[in-house]
Amino acid sequence: MKRRDDNSEMRTRILRRRYLWKDAQGKVIETEEQMLRRVANAIAAAESKYGATKKQVKEFAEKFYRLMKAREFLPNSPTLMNAGRKNGMLSACFVLRVPDSIDGIFDAIKYTALIKRQVVVQVLTFHNCGLQEILLYPAVARLPGPLVS
Repeated sequence: MKRRDDNSEMRTRILRRRYLWKDAQGKVIETEEQMLRRVANAIAAAESKYGATKKQVKEFAEKFYRLMKAREFLPNSPTLMNAGRKNGMLSACFVLRVPDSIDGIFDAIKYTALIKRQVVVQVLTFHNCGLQEILLYPAVARLPGPLVS
């Protein structure tokens, strides 16, 4: 189903403010078309790690581009903002299991600190530690019971 382009002015403002790449002075340096190509190419590039040929990667990028261009699918905000960047973080949320051991707990703390440099939301699951709540950071919130993953 093709969507009508009734909100093109609003969409353009949001894209310019949040998603299109900017230079060091904050000037927008890419178009919507370039952003969609950048995202499609970055996502498709992962296929080469699983045996896809260069031709297959290019075909996958073109299919993904067409889906986004038609607004049949758009990835999450971190993907739109960070795809194609060095060490681009494409995930919006991470779930870390915390094992019931000193080594496991401290490993989880280490991974939390490493992820926290780039991520807004993290969920720590203490299902193996006998806790009855899930702690959400950075928001001060608690969810009753374990989070099943």
